[in-house]
Amino acid sequence: MCFKQFITLLLAGTFFVGTGCMAKARSNNTDSFPLTYGLDTVTVTLTKHAGAKKGSSSQHIQFLGTGLSILEKEGKKVTFNYSHTKLIKLLNNLYSIHFFNLPTRYNIKYSVYLKEDGTVNTNALRMVDASSTTICFNIPSFEKCVTYSSDGPTELQELTKYLFSEAEQLANITPTKK
Repeated sequence: MCFKQFITLLLAGTFFVGTGCMAKARSNNTDSFPLTYGLDTVTVTLTKHAGAKKGSSSQHIQFLGTGLSILEKEGKKVTFNYSHTKLIKLLNNLYSIHFFNLPTRYNIKYSVYLKEDGTVNTNALRMVDASSTTICFNIPSFEKCVTYSSDGPTELQELTKYLFSEAEQLANITPTKK
C-alpha cells in the first residue's frame, strides 16, 4: 500500500470515527424532558442576531403560554395576542422536526487537517460576527435552545421565517423590505 493510500484511509477512518464521537457528544438526553406541563408555563423565544452587517438590528419574538406575545423589531416592542391553538400548533411543529433532539449549535464549522507528524487535528470555527438565529423552548424545569446560521436546518429556517411573518401580521407591523 503506498503512502498516499494509507493517508487517505487514515483520514477517512478518522473522519468517520470523529463524526460518531461528535454525534454522541451532540445528542441530547431527553429523559429529563417533562412529558406533562402547563401551557401557561410555556415560553417559545426566537431571536435573530444581526451580526456585524451594517444597518442590521436584532429581532425578537416571545410566544407566551398565557396568550400574550411580544415582537421586538427595529427597537420597538409590540404586544399581540397569540391563541392557545396557534401555540399548540407551534409546539407540534417543534416536535415534528425533532427540535428537542437537535444539537444546540449549528453555527460552528468543524474540519480536520493532517499535521506533519501524522496526527490529525480538528479545527472548530465559529464566526461570532455572522448573523444567526436562536430558538428556545422554556418551561420552569426545562430549557432547550438551538442556534443556527444561514446554513442551518431547513425546517428551522422555514419555521422561523413563518413565525416572524405571522407575528408581524398579528402585531400589525409592515415587514421591512430588503
